[in-house]
Amino acid sequence: AGRELVLNVSATGRDTEGTRNFARVELLDGSGQVIDGYGQDDCDPIHSNSVNRLVTWRGNRDVSQLAGCEIRLRVFLKGAELYAFQFRP
Repeated sequence: AGRELVLNVSATGRDTEGTRNFARVELLDGSGQVIDGYGQDDCDPIHSNSVNRLVTWRGNRDVSQLAGCEIRLRVFLKGAELYAFQFRP
């Protein structure tokens, strides 16, 4: 349940080539298929260190239409650390 997904994440800094570190989240249905509009390429990259960082997909943060459905999260990290996630009202 919830309208938004927030992360406790550390995704600051750059690699040796100067590429920014990031975290991205992809939402999948119960069978493991990417939910349209919530894929890795739709996710706005996170480049911050935050205990309450809102996840957005092309600016959309509302995940309420998925409430009650079986979903999976696939998290992509480059030079980042994920500590926790939560769906909130």
